[in-house]
Amino acid sequence: MKNKKNLAKFSFMEVIIIIIVTGIISFITSGVIIYNNLQRDTNMNFEKIKNDKNIQEFISTYYSINDNYYSKVNKEQLINNAIDSMLDEINDPYTSYIDQNKTKILNEKLNGIYNDLKVCLKKDDDNNLIISKIYNSNNINLKKKDIITYINNNKASDLSNRQIANIIANNQTINLEIKRKQSNIKVDIASKYILMPNVFTDVIKLNDKKIGYLYIELFSDSSYKDFSKSLKELEDKNIESLIIDLRNNTGGYLSSAKKISELFLKEGKVIYTLETKNKQKTYFDETDENRNYDISILVNKSTASSAEILASALHDSYGALLIGEKTYGKGKVQKTQALDNGSMIKYTSSKWYTPNNKYIDQIGLTPDIEIPADNDYDNQLETAINIYK
Repeated sequence: MKNKKNLAKFSFMEVIIIIIVTGIISFITSGVIIYNNLQRDTNMNFEKIKNDKNIQEFISTYYSINDNYYSKVNKEQLINNAIDSMLDEINDPYTSYIDQNKTKILNEKLNGIYNDLKVCLKKDDDNNLIISKIYNSNNINLKKKDIITYINNNKASDLSNRQIANIIANNQTINLEIKRKQSNIKVDIASKYILMPNVFTDVIKLNDKKIGYLYIELFSDSSYKDFSKSLKELEDKNIESLIIDLRNNTGGYLSSAKKISELFLKEGKVIYTLETKNKQKTYFDETDENRNYDISILVNKSTASSAEILASALHDSYGALLIGEKTYGKGKVQKTQALDNGSMIKYTSSKWYTPNNKYIDQIGLTPDIEIPADNDYDNQLETAINIYK
């Protein structure tokens, strides 16, 4: 029992650190599901614009200000403010204008395309911590496949992914000791430039049983691939059950959540239903892949949007247990549209319903085992572990 408590306490601390690591993106997404990125519609109906008196008044005002105001005006800022005000008038917390800087951060996080220097770390099959990718690597003494022997004076091979995330989150500068062929090199790098995979795994041993543990930070473009690979690795270690940790997961791409659901559900099972202004459509599992072992899902008040879709799909259509706190309650889906100046708009396009046809907006999912988080140790994880005694 002592070992389990130590594990639980350790995991709670690390999960808190993961919250810090992902804090900025949590504020940007605010639990929003980014359902589909729309491109500018080159076949826009210009007849509709020409005949819309409201649009004509807007255009007339815009040119009147630009032509007649006594001093120079910032045309781009005029349009940005007009778009922002227009979306604000809808009075929907999930419909808004996102400026260029926040758009850049959001796209980097969700799509894995980086304009600034980013260094990706991961463990290889021999448990070496290596540099797997470097984006925009000018003027830095690091190379792909470098082996990191020490990170802030900690032996890298002895650290789990979540422990490494802990170190990165708590330090502005990271000191790396690198082994490159026969050379040993020391490099200092700002922690904001270091990336870890957004899926973390562990095998929890309970007597003679093995329980798989999978934490999903965010539903990014690579989440399905990372999750699928990590799940296969856990299954190769003969796990008998699985804990999926969705605590503090604020959402992301709906498509990633759907594809992860399909790894577990039987063909024909309901994943979710979308209701738009004009129609309602139910989405089913269309794959022949499925699992049949026990699954528990950890959730809390920051589990939102796509994370709630995955949780409800596995709960209603698979039989997974929800453990923790009531979720955020994000029952609306957004679409995004990129603007030419590098910013974007996002707006609510539909509602979504659980497989049991529940609309959870501002309500959330109620866990089967409701247990508030303890500040001293991870009692929610321990509860999930003890189920498999």
